[in-house]
Amino acid sequence: MMERRITAASVYGPVSAISPEERKAMRSRLPRNASRRLTDISLAIAEVLKNVEIASGDDLVFASSWGAATSLETYLASFPNPSPASFQSSVHAGALEAVLVARQQPLRRLQSLANLPETLIPASLRAGLFSCAAIVHLIFAEEYNPWLGERGLCGDSTYACHLRLEKDTEGEALGKMSYSRMETQAAPSPSPVLPEDFCAKVSRRESLRFRYPVFGEFSLVWT
Repeated sequence: MMERRITAASVYGPVSAISPEERKAMRSRLPRNASRRLTDISLAIAEVLKNVEIASGDDLVFASSWGAATSLETYLASFPNPSPASFQSSVHAGALEAVLVARQQPLRRLQSLANLPETLIPASLRAGLFSCAAIVHLIFAEEYNPWLGERGLCGDSTYACHLRLEKDTEGEALGKMSYSRMETQAAPSPSPVLPEDFCAKVSRRESLRFRYPVFGEFSLVWT
């Protein structure tokens, strides 16, 4: 069994759209030049990380099925003269990388996962639990965009969720995350946990136990 302590947890959203007033307040907490380039998914990520210290030796796992939807729309709209800047912002990890640049954040390792919603949570949790780093930051985020939403090519809402997992099992903790490849005697029935539902449980501090074929069994318990 793999196990880590949860020592920080924060959730923003979900919302259908960030209001202009809230967006202005979010931007005010970031460097002015950098904040102007951030779309809603990046602002949501910045919000859940605003009180989080990330050391250069920590690992980051960024999990998003769709990534920066608004940046993708901007890039597609730039054809037949595609914008290199819009392309750079629209790549999968671009939403998080923009926040790291604004924070002037040095980093050793970033894993970017773009699984389907049904497998995103088990894939990212397993990546975080199996990391060699003493501290891993899990970041889940999606962004709703009306144009892409009509085509089923983005999330249903805008939200972000952050969990800090520490390998050292001693010390204070908000809870613990564990993983077992083998099913326990009372293993739950196989059932996908969608990212938005998972983040909602983190926000409400609800414990969770689920099993997914191929991945194994996961448990989230709050103290």
